Amino acid sequence: HDSDDRAIHITGGTALYGTVPVQGSKNIALHLYAAAQLVDEPMMLTGVPEILDTHVCAEILNHTGTAAKVADGRFETAPADGWYPVVPRALGRRIRTTAVMAAALLVRAGEVSFPTPGGDAFCQRFIDRHLAAMRAAGATVEITGDRVRARLRRRRRSFTTDAATQQWGPSLGATVTAMLLAARTRHVRPQPGQRRGVAPDAEPRDCRRHALSTRCAPSRKSRTARGCCCAPPPRRCRCAPC
Repeated sequence: HDSDDRAIHITGGTALYGTVPVQGSKNIALHLYAAAQLVDEPMMLTGVPEILDTHVCAEILNHTGTAAKVADGRFETAPADGWYPVVPRALGRRIRTTAVMAAALLVRAGEVSFPTPGGDAFCQRFIDRHLAAMRAAGATVEITGDRVRARLRRRRRSFTTDAATQQWGPSLGATVTAMLLAARTRHVRPQPGQRRGVAPDAEPRDCRRHALSTRCAPSRKSRTARGCCCAPPPRRCRCAPC
């Protein structure tokens, strides 16, 4: 209907020509926003998409402790001095990657409280594979209504998890969640097959996220790799109660 402002009306018959700037990939950017919480140095992403999700993710980071700002196609973050591991419902329900954001926060703060994701008008977003990864990583997970609370044990362990869904194949989001949880796992002599995802959604963008998370994994001494200077995580986490 012509009155439907949600519709895109196309009238053909005329040749198209010219140039159009293309924004950065939304799916890559949203997961990198979550990964920014694991980096121990200021970080800047360029060419980020100018979409609502970008600004909502920046608000979530600012609320939970990681300073973030968006300007002129750049997404800039600075490491947190302390974490407030509670994702507000008003923000978490506006995007699809809430569980991914929460996974990185769980690793950093040791606990997190977050709402089930939103951001879709056409289907329900299931997060069972995300929660399975959190449990596999050693977290206890409690669900009350539309809110999830997860706590990590003091000793973090290597783990194996399955990212495959029953109907849609491997979950990209759950694969990223598992990668973020594994990125800062402290482990000693992992057994063969541990610290990996079973049936991961192995797309090129996952390889880029893996490179970022691997470069910024904790170590006893600061190290520089490909221009990324990573310092050890703080010994204490100043977390307000959920």
